[in-house]
Amino acid sequence: MVEKLLFARDLAPGMSVDAPFLVRSAERRMTRATARGDSKPFLALELADKTGVVAGRVWNDNLQFVENVLVKDSVVRVQGTTQDYNGDISLVITDATPVPDADLGDYVPTSPRDRAVMRREYEGLVSSVGNGELTNLLTTFTATPEFDDFCNAPAASTDAYAYLGGLLEHTLSVAQMALALATARADLDTDLLLTAALLHEIGKAGSYGAVDFAPDDEVQLLDAATLTLLRLDVYVFNAGGLNDTTRRKLYHAIATHEARGFGQMQPQTKEAVILQSVNLLDTVLAAASASGGTGAWSDPVRSLRRRFYRGESGETNEAGEQPAVASPQPTAAATNGARPTNTLSAQPSISNDTETFNWDAPDDDDIPF
Repeated sequence: MVEKLLFARDLAPGMSVDAPFLVRSAERRMTRATARGDSKPFLALELADKTGVVAGRVWNDNLQFVENVLVKDSVVRVQGTTQDYNGDISLVITDATPVPDADLGDYVPTSPRDRAVMRREYEGLVSSVGNGELTNLLTTFTATPEFDDFCNAPAASTDAYAYLGGLLEHTLSVAQMALALATARADLDTDLLLTAALLHEIGKAGSYGAVDFAPDDEVQLLDAATLTLLRLDVYVFNAGGLNDTTRRKLYHAIATHEARGFGQMQPQTKEAVILQSVNLLDTVLAAASASGGTGAWSDPVRSLRRRFYRGESGETNEAGEQPAVASPQPTAAATNGARPTNTLSAQPSISNDTETFNWDAPDDDDIPF
């Protein structure tokens, strides 16, 4: 494995570069025609890692040697020199070789939490379920190769948990909040509620691109809750089944966990009400934390059609410190425990003069609840 030591944020003009990057885009173009009308092909690139994006160029002399290597969504070790181009850094590439065994965590947004630790936390919650049928179902799921996909998957393509490990992080947060509510009441089936929380998003595993987090056709046509129920059927069968009452309540909680609004099926058990509520709460809070921007207000959160107020400029907290705000240039790097932002996603536009957002109509996948 090629170790990632040099990152996009470290690049400066005049540097010799020999490092791997993700090819975010690659387009063959033509140079401007000379006075004699001559024009030559070159390759225009966007190279990325978890800290940012840098422009790349391959000129005609080297094009035939590397064009077939510099393929979109591949990790490639590039050699070249950085230049200052109109105030931005451009990497002129002279050679490139593929990196087939790259750890995508170095190149795309990744959860600030250690995925191995989160995986152990998930397995610990599984072991706390006392109902034998439900424990058997959960351990059947965690023994499958799909559980590995689940632990590494993003939970969305934009906003909340749009990074590797985001699906597992979101699931653990929902499960912990559900358990906290369950301890306050004696009229809940805690085992069923926890099982529903741990399984409510398994249909999203493998449904988003590993590099650009784009939703695949299946999750767009069927939605995540439907995919979860289809996959859950297989695990229930392999685990030996569930009694009818438990199966109905579990499937109902998962089917209604996304608050879709008027006209959609509503939660009709206490456990389903709690799962829908904590799923919405966690998603909104995560989206608020992930939103960038400076000053009193965050950048627009497209999926929620709102911004979040952080406080007036110069306002201090109880310790007399200014409240922290996100960087004006969001990156995929997690700093000081902050959730990373998916730098590969387009941002909505906003008119500062009218305070009116120019929202595009969000896809169903962009609506996180």
